[in-house]
Amino acid sequence: MNYGCVILDCNTVHIGENVLCAHYVQIYTAYHPTEPEIRLSGRELAAPINIGNNVWIGGSAIICAGVTIGDNTTIGAGSVVVKDIPENVVAAGNHCCIIRYLSYNLKLITSGNPIEPVCDRFLSLAVSINSCYFR
Repeated sequence: MNYGCVILDCNTVHIGENVLCAHYVQIYTAYHPTEPEIRLSGRELAAPINIGNNVWIGGSAIICAGVTIGDNTTIGAGSVVVKDIPENVVAAGNHCCIIRYLSYNLKLITSGNPIEPVCDRFLSLAVSINSCYFR
């Protein structure tokens, strides 16, 4: 854990081995109802967060309630993680999405189908070699 990190632990926060958190990473298990009538009652909710082994979380990233981050994953600086992120990927953005699969996690597809975008803004990162595509 680096300088200025916050863990709001109204529920379980599991942090795996060899996890690196840069400065000002925020991990929030708490959340509030979105319906005004329920929110005005003062009710607060919480959901667990699970961070796998060998994860790197970049500076000022926010990990929201109920999220799981898989092993060997990198979360880019400034990301807002609102959904689960699988293992062996690089993910970034607001809302955080996969921008690259780690090389040892690539699946060779020989069907000739184009790569599926994992995040529209990073589609240009898709790599093809001959008629084989990686995803």
